[in-house]
Amino acid sequence: MPVSETTTTTQAAVLDGVQTAQKLVIDGLTNLADLVRPAIDTLPEIPFVQSLPTPAEVVENGFDFAAKLLAAQRDFAAQVAAVLAPQPQA
Repeated sequence: MPVSETTTTTQAAVLDGVQTAQKLVIDGLTNLADLVRPAIDTLPEIPFVQSLPTPAEVVENGFDFAAKLLAAQRDFAAQVAAVLAPQPQA
């Protein structure tokens, strides 16, 4: 089996495993949230909470930054690879 095929197969298996684990975590968190939500709903509201970003906004902003950082790193790595690639002999 060629190395590229082995790499692709391994990447797919890792991604599948991560997604399976993520689903299990989401299911567990959903069950936990359903269990504690009645108690949380009775807590008094904290005044400054409205000025904070929502959890979804925090996630979105964090991943937007991470995507930009990863793109910059990818460009940098491509430039390094181009500099280090063997040059044709004249």
